[in-house]
Amino acid sequence: MLLENPIKAKLILSFVIGGIALVAYLFSSMPLLNLIALPFLTAGLFVITRVASCNLWTGHIAWLFSLLFGFFVAIYRPDGFNYPLIWETSGLYRGSGAYLLFCNISKAAGGYLIFIWLLGSCSVSTLNQVTRPLLNSLLIAAAGVLAVLSVATTFFNIGWAPKLSEGILYFSAVNLLVTVMAEEAFFRLLIQDRISVLFSNKRLGTGVGIAVVSLVFALSHTASIGAMFFLFLIAGVVYASVYSVTGRFSMALTTHFGVNVLHFIFLEYPIFK
Repeated sequence: MLLENPIKAKLILSFVIGGIALVAYLFSSMPLLNLIALPFLTAGLFVITRVASCNLWTGHIAWLFSLLFGFFVAIYRPDGFNYPLIWETSGLYRGSGAYLLFCNISKAAGGYLIFIWLLGSCSVSTLNQVTRPLLNSLLIAAAGVLAVLSVATTFFNIGWAPKLSEGILYFSAVNLLVTVMAEEAFFRLLIQDRISVLFSNKRLGTGVGIAVVSLVFALSHTASIGAMFFLFLIAGVVYASVYSVTGRFSMALTTHFGVNVLHFIFLEYPIFK
């Protein structure tokens, strides 16, 4: 029944996410302002999906509204507040300091709301009218992972530091289900897709979408324009390109997660340079 009424299904899932967020707030695991912002984010996403054309002005306003509230939910953290601590260690490799792994519940809630409402809406796969076969897509994703890690070790001096930390399972779970899922939903579905459809020329739209979302990805990961900015910029280009070429959100997710988990296991992590 719910599959026959996707809007109803999305509303129910949104209420579930909102309920989880409310419980998190009651247990002091989410800031109040983030909880308040979630219904506004949902409202903006709802309007986007109800607009017949991705280029109508109402869709653009709803997109900007969702972008602002989505960004706020992901990054706002009041002074003195910490999300639930999942794992900590005195050092992952020689010379590194203490490492704390937190679960950003606000970021996860916002990311899953975006994923629920926007997956398949004005998507790159819809624009290009092609979705590559799964095996080909996996090979492209693997090439993307190899490209980012090769660039990091060759040109940015990220050193080898193989480790089998007892926290790998914690890191993998939080990184995949919270960090990467939320970021890919935000960057691919909310930014890259919407920018791509602004242009009648599909190739131009795809190129501009990749360029803009990669820049935003880099700026959201580092505050200064230095070596790490360009490393994140390259990673952003790779993730966006994998999404565009394969037409599969899951492949962008796989590439991003593959880079993060292999970086954690084999290279210096976190990066202090």
